[in-house]
Amino acid sequence: MVGRELLLDASKRRKVNDTGEVVLSAVGIKAPGVNGIDLEVKSGQIIGLGGLVGAGRTELIRAILGADLRTAGRVVITSQGKKHSVTSYLSAIRAGVAYVPEERRTDGLALGMTVSENIFLPNRKQVAPRGILSKVKNDSFAKELSEKVNLRPPEVTREAGKYSGGNQQKIVIAKWLGRKPAFVVLDEPTRGVDVGAKSEIHKLVKQLADDGVAVLVISSDLPELLELSEIIHVVRDGRIVGSLIGEDATEKSVMSLAAGEKLVGA
Repeated sequence: MVGRELLLDASKRRKVNDTGEVVLSAVGIKAPGVNGIDLEVKSGQIIGLGGLVGAGRTELIRAILGADLRTAGRVVITSQGKKHSVTSYLSAIRAGVAYVPEERRTDGLALGMTVSENIFLPNRKQVAPRGILSKVKNDSFAKELSEKVNLRPPEVTREAGKYSGGNQQKIVIAKWLGRKPAFVVLDEPTRGVDVGAKSEIHKLVKQLADDGVAVLVISSDLPELLELSEIIHVVRDGRIVGSLIGEDATEKSVMSLAAGEKLVGA
């Protein structure tokens, strides 16, 4: 990650969008591996979290979303003009949060279930509001979402485990799009996917922000972090040790903060 030339098309870098309302407000977050962090994401923004493996990035977001124990701090999600206090993962989902976890095969998908069945899981109220499931309606709903993420092939009756890694990640994203989330968190969104799928996932992430969704991206892939993020917060030892404007950030400046070095000539 250090010592190689990074060639990134400047036109792909996102400029800071500071006009939206605050969707995520996290104040004083403490948890195992997290030492008092404040974090804010506005609608239409893509905020990046960088840092070395073990720095506390995933621990931070899981504490914010209530997926893991939070020992201190307050989290509020604003969705459709209403403020929702997040005290558990269920309350986060109800508040309009979508979480694409780091381990899609174990935490993001039921590999033995079909695409349609996976998409149904967080969308039961949309597909079966009266508690009666129509397979035809569910398959149609899943088909529409699969086409939005360019699933290939778009066969919603195929088991999720039979798709490639990139397509599996698209299924995870698709199932959350059905809920029209206000805040989307993607932890290592393109790890283990091919170049084509990576490009398509990046387009999806940018489109979400362009549609007004607040997006948080956690990534160890520096070119990805630099391309997607308007602001990059660098985490080290469970703290945010520096923040960089995405379009001005460099590989060196991110890694210097992550490694605890002074920013000289970054």
